This record gives sequence, structure tokens and C-alpha cells, in this order.
Amino acid sequence: AYMNSIIDWPYYFLHQELVENPAWWLRADNGSVVLVHGDSSFPQPPQGMLVFDHQQRAVQQLWADTCLNLTKTGYVDGCFADQAARNTFNGYNFSANETQSFSAGHTATLLMVQKGLNETNKSILISNGYYTDGIVAVHMERFMANQQAIVSLQTYVDQGLLVEVHAGYEQDGTDNHCQ
Repeated sequence: AYMNSIIDWPYYFLHQELVENPAWWLRADNGSVVLVHGDSSFPQPPQGMLVFDHQQRAVQQLWADTCLNLTKTGYVDGCFADQAARNTFNGYNFSANETQSFSAGHTATLLMVQKGLNETNKSILISNGYYTDGIVAVHMERFMANQQAIVSLQTYVDQGLLVEVHAGYEQDGTDNHCQ
């Protein structure tokens, strides 16, 4: 199942939970609610979308439980965590401690999912562009066959990770899905 680990896309079931709990919305150091835009090829509110505040244990549990519950259906065999490495948001200020706390909470969320999936031995979490000990699969977006990307790929493989690559993405200025 595709899940964005940062952006609260309004057409997902998870959105209603976040809307009903404003305390779970990420806020900048001045208290303003952080709103971000996603891929412009998808419909979204003009003002932007909410961001999960992974500093909070309740948010970590909500996000992790959503993925884990999807895999219990028998129809979904894992989760793809998009934007797994993101910890900055243009136009919003955070102290170094807030950024570190958000990153640590986000990592804790992903590891909670991976641990839960490990217990079933049937599913995996694919983390987009982010690896930490305990994650078993990583996605390399905008992969190009250059030395830097190939070395990164080899490093992941040497660590025993499953690696998914998305090649050709926007190389010619558009996502042509490698056609």
C-alpha cells in the first residue's frame, strides 16, 4: 500500500483521523500549522495539506497501525513509506532541536511499522530514500545509471537490503514512467 509518511493526502482514510485531532498537526516554532503541497499531478487543496507530527507518540502509533492493519487484510503485503527522509518544510522555521525531534520521531514510526511487519514474516516496509538499521527495503527515486547511484545501490545490496529503483523519472522533464 502506498502511504505518504509526511503529507496527509485528503483522499485517504487516515486523513479523517488527523483532521479530527488538530493536536497531531505539525506546527512551526511560531505555532503556525505546517501545510505542504505534493505532486501537482494529484488533486490537493490549494492551501496545501497537513503534515503528521511524528514527534508525538500518538501520531507514530496512528501511522504505524494504519499500515499494519492494511497488511492484516490478506490483500496488501506491505507498505511503501513515501518521503521517508523529509524533515524540512519551505517557509517554516524549526529549531535544530525540533528538527532532530521530528526526524527521530519519524524514524521511530518507520521502525515501529517494520517491527510489526517482521512479526508476521509476510510483509515489508519499503522506505523511500531513507535507511536506518532495522529497515529491510529501500526505494531509490529518480535513479540514474551514474557512478554515485550505482555505488549507493551496491551499498544497500551489500547490507542485505531489498532495493527498488525508479529509473527515468523526470529525466526529460516529465514523469513518463520510463516509456
